[in-house]
Amino acid sequence: MAKRPLYRISMTIPADVLRQADQLARHWSRSRSWVISEAIRRLAAGPVTAMPGLSLVAESAAPTYEAAAAVAEGRLAQIRASLALSPADRLRRAESLVSLSRAVHPRTRRNQVIGFDTLEDFALWKKARRAGA
Repeated sequence: MAKRPLYRISMTIPADVLRQADQLARHWSRSRSWVISEAIRRLAAGPVTAMPGLSLVAESAAPTYEAAAAVAEGRLAQIRASLALSPADRLRRAESLVSLSRAVHPRTRRNQVIGFDTLEDFALWKKARRAGA
């Protein structure tokens, strides 16, 4: 295969698109230039029949939030189930999860497990951490 010449160009790319390109580059351990080049190659290789507003993705007019609602419902159920346990049982469960985590990821050790009796206690702790207290 003949070697293609490389060209240095200057272009303007929206900041959010550039951030996405950087994320993809980190994910695939490639350069930003490779990500952009690969996107252009794939776009050029596929059939482009209609480009209304230069968009290749047809999205429904009204987004559906069913999946997000299901996740939120599951989280609330987990919180309610955890709060139904005694503080001692919650602590035992947290310690067993730490043991499981250490078995799966032996190099990433957490030396501290913090438990809260209420969500408000957690919010106050988090606010204090952000303030540097």
